[in-house]
Amino acid sequence: MIINLMPRYYFSIILSLFLLITTLSIEANQPIKNSDYSLSNNGFFIENRGQLINMEEQKQIPSILYYSNSDNISVYLQNNSISYLFFNWNEEELNPNPYSVSKFNAPSDWMRIDMILEGANPFAKAVAEDKQSCYFNFYYPQCSDGVTKALAYKKVIIKDVYPLIDWVIYFSQNGNLKHGFSL
Repeated sequence: MIINLMPRYYFSIILSLFLLITTLSIEANQPIKNSDYSLSNNGFFIENRGQLINMEEQKQIPSILYYSNSDNISVYLQNNSISYLFFNWNEEELNPNPYSVSKFNAPSDWMRIDMILEGANPFAKAVAEDKQSCYFNFYYPQCSDGVTKALAYKKVIIKDVYPLIDWVIYFSQNGNLKHGFSL
């Protein structure tokens, strides 16, 4: 007796997508913003070319493809997930370095939320679009020769995250982070 599991597989994917899209559509028209968190002050993704490291192990994180930062939220894109890091800063501990990216020394508190696409293609490829005119140079110990001209983009498309389905993550005209699926 041969049992065909494909209908069950597709039903599982369709149900997962429906639940995810329903959840996202409730929030899709709202900016990632509340009284404390805002990502709209930069509105682009920077390509990761080795400048990001795991703070505990001090090793590069090649699985992070693109990221975006602001004072109180960071977003990290992988080929089948997105991670949000929310920071609260202790304003009493201002960073005295005028050349620092952050005006604070270290976050007083932080929270991480991972959205992992269940059953997604772990080898899906990312394509960036809407290249910005700016670029970034990084000179850190983990990239001793420097990472120069890391480009910035408004949109990242994860191709074939599911069969014949692309995941589109982008910044809208007003700088709000949005994402959805394209068939």
